[in-house]
Amino acid sequence: MLQMVEYRRSEVFLTELMENICDKMKDFVRARLKSNGQLVVIPLFSQAGQMNSMISDVDIIQDSDLNKSLQFYCEGILEENEESFVKRFSEGGENLDIKLCTEAAQLCNHTVEQDYEFEANDEL
Repeated sequence: MLQMVEYRRSEVFLTELMENICDKMKDFVRARLKSNGQLVVIPLFSQAGQMNSMISDVDIIQDSDLNKSLQFYCEGILEENEESFVKRFSEGGENLDIKLCTEAAQLCNHTVEQDYEFEANDEL
């Protein structure tokens, strides 16, 4: 029996998406929050194409190699975890970002059970 799958959850779409996602790293900058000096990596632009509203809250650190290294690390993470990421994305569900980072890639300390907040920084 043939099973219908939403295109956005299909293996073809997800694989194509992952092949291009790391190119987006060229649009990120390293910065320190003015409020507490915390090091962050933020996108320069919002998804709507406007300047990121956080720009006024940070001091940007000039780093010409950052984008190359972010892209390199991104490609490595995706290469090592592609099958697991595709499987989890196709399944969907709640807290997917946490599950991908903690359970699939094992790169983060937070778990779904923990209180996990982005501190109103939707861009991160």
